[in-house]
Amino acid sequence: MFANLFKRPNAVERYRTAPLAESRLRYLRHCADEGAAQPTLRKVAAYQLIIMDCLDLPSGGEVRPEQIEATADRWVSRQPAYHSQKDARASRVCCIAQAKHWLQFLGRL
Repeated sequence: MFANLFKRPNAVERYRTAPLAESRLRYLRHCADEGAAQPTLRKVAAYQLIIMDCLDLPSGGEVRPEQIEATADRWVSRQPAYHSQKDARASRVCCIAQAKHWLQFLGRL
């Protein structure tokens, strides 16, 4: 699926080899089955990596909503800011929503 979402080989490899690949793919397939378009699936995949790294998800355990919100705050406040980020508030809301949906799907929220 990553090869269908991303065109550059290094991007495909990064998503394929990152931790929790199977659970990330299961959720992406679920989103696709629910009718999510390719651009949405790419965004979900990108947020999965951010969430996974910031919350240290590979270590296991449940995640509290406060942890997700703190992670989103740190992510949108990072320096230097991502060059295409135009509205940090909208990015924060999207990050939190994606994290909650994915973690709930995994039974870890």
